[in-house]
Amino acid sequence: MPTISRRVELSDYRRLWVLQEVVLASSNTCHWGPHTFDLLDTVRAASWLMYKWRFVPGSLGNDVGLRCASEMFEILYPDLRFGSKREYLATMFVTIQKFEKTEPKDSIYAILGLLYKDTSLESSQAALLEVDYAKTLSNVLRDATRYSLCQKGDLYALKLINHRFDVLDDSQSFPTWTLRADLQQGAQDPSYLPNYFNASGGLEAPYLLHDISLGEEVLLLQGIVVDKVYQTTASCVESTWRKHGEFHDWLISVRDIVLCHCDVTSQEELFLATAFALVAGRARDGGRAQSCDLQVLVEYFKSLTVCENAGAPGGIGIKNGFDLAATRSIYDDSRVDYCLDRRFFVTGAGCVGIGPRCMQPEDTVVVLRGGNLPFILRNKGDDYWLLGAACVHGIMDGEAVQFHKAQGGSEEVFHVR
Repeated sequence: MPTISRRVELSDYRRLWVLQEVVLASSNTCHWGPHTFDLLDTVRAASWLMYKWRFVPGSLGNDVGLRCASEMFEILYPDLRFGSKREYLATMFVTIQKFEKTEPKDSIYAILGLLYKDTSLESSQAALLEVDYAKTLSNVLRDATRYSLCQKGDLYALKLINHRFDVLDDSQSFPTWTLRADLQQGAQDPSYLPNYFNASGGLEAPYLLHDISLGEEVLLLQGIVVDKVYQTTASCVESTWRKHGEFHDWLISVRDIVLCHCDVTSQEELFLATAFALVAGRARDGGRAQSCDLQVLVEYFKSLTVCENAGAPGGIGIKNGFDLAATRSIYDDSRVDYCLDRRFFVTGAGCVGIGPRCMQPEDTVVVLRGGNLPFILRNKGDDYWLLGAACVHGIMDGEAVQFHKAQGGSEEVFHVR
């Protein structure tokens, strides 16, 4: 009998169940995009999962449970893990927030034994992670956040911040730059913004992250002021996101402030910039979005009817012509899930973006050394509060830094409490 080898193109996991004749072949090479693997290995794994699923507790079947199980697998079998999560505390904060804690301080202390500690850190920085249950929760989280910043040498950890209003109101107890690892991440919490940007391209590496000359509560961040927030929409809360009609109304508020405050000659260009901001620059397949990936959103904005003198600022309003099929296509074709628990905003210079749920007009858009995303700060006298990271179309690849340098601008040091 001749050896049979077949090339199988898979575009969907479900096709595994209809390839019985391929499984009988003596050689089964499966091609999935750029990846090549043995189809039988995949079918065996899928079969095992389908069998074991009957014995898995229902509580594990939700999103958080599955993610926790994945993290536990990487901890139990470190040689099989796909990344280096245990190398840096900053990346382990994502893991910490997925688990319940009966003792809030264990959000840090309970995972220290799983962390590959960086012995190259100075003793004063390494001491930040010494187990001391006499310390207040605020100090434990503050010191762990500073350790993670010093260990990685960039602002990756701060990218995970998206403060709720109640947490921000409690800023006297918790510095706003502190990662609240004690709080459990819900299944519908905001998706983390993409990592592939380099908004600070052109700035040097930060060197003041370890500096406590102004007190341990103050984090010194270096960078430039880019713009001021001019107007925001309401936060796109879960109820808004889940209901097509309410999400349609929220998109209308987005289009409203864009038309009123952004001076762009081409409406097509304006809607395209808005679409880039709403998906945080990411295509449905996970890569960087191109214009062709955003046509559904652009066409949706163009389809909304503009009415004169409808009561909106500047005499421009939007007719609320809700189309269920059109909004469903947005969910299917775009990564607008990044809008969840964030606000859309426009700046004084007419840029558009999405940012933290607690941001307000007059907040400051900055680009900081070591940060691949812009950040939103709130001026509080001589100091600032850190509200969270943002995606601002047009400044995500170092454009703001290059313009600032061309104008002869200098960097500032922001005292963040």
